[in-house]
Amino acid sequence: MKIKNFIKVVGIILLVFIILMLIHSIRNYMIVRELQNKISKYENSTNYHIKSETTEPNGIIMTVNSYRKDDKQATFIERKNNEEIAKISQFSLMDKKGFNAYIERGETKIAQLETEGVYLLLPIYNGVENDTSWHTFLASMFAYIRSEKVNDKDCYVVSNFKSAISLIPQGGVEYYIDKDTGLMVKSITNEQIAVREYEFDNVDDNIFEEPDISEYEIKVN
Repeated sequence: MKIKNFIKVVGIILLVFIILMLIHSIRNYMIVRELQNKISKYENSTNYHIKSETTEPNGIIMTVNSYRKDDKQATFIERKNNEEIAKISQFSLMDKKGFNAYIERGETKIAQLETEGVYLLLPIYNGVENDTSWHTFLASMFAYIRSEKVNDKDCYVVSNFKSAISLIPQGGVEYYIDKDTGLMVKSITNEQIAVREYEFDNVDDNIFEEPDISEYEIKVN
């Protein structure tokens, strides 16, 4: 009799756990799907500006401004380590492969022309992207989602979301995603904090004008 009662209690506990898990998973899945739908209107944008400021545990601050307008691309990078500041400006070449890069460190100015190195253009990143609805549901089962305000924006904080396209291990990152747009406005990876701002359909052509080449030591790759 005691064994039957024990099995009955265990069965009830398991049933309650399953029901709560389903409620948790369905709630997360609905939130994630809503965010995926909202960001989809921005993902194919060809006229945008993204500013990202990343603060590392050692105090280094990296600020990146990426601009895109149709086929034109420009990225401006500033790395600040205490009072030491380094700057890199990158401009894509529309009629050729590669890009021009202008590097400033103190009094040193170097122009690397027609380089085929790593060009940094911040993407419209979907922190909750997945291959299929089924993968999204599975990831939602183990994710934690809560609400929080970031710079006066109502956001969902998504953690432990196992994305099929993410390069960061499960549980290694928190995404703060704007509830209205689905855009990621903040992320925390270990102790590295990145904050993002966005502008759409407002990029001026003057952004893509390159600096005066006469001020730089020229290096052609």
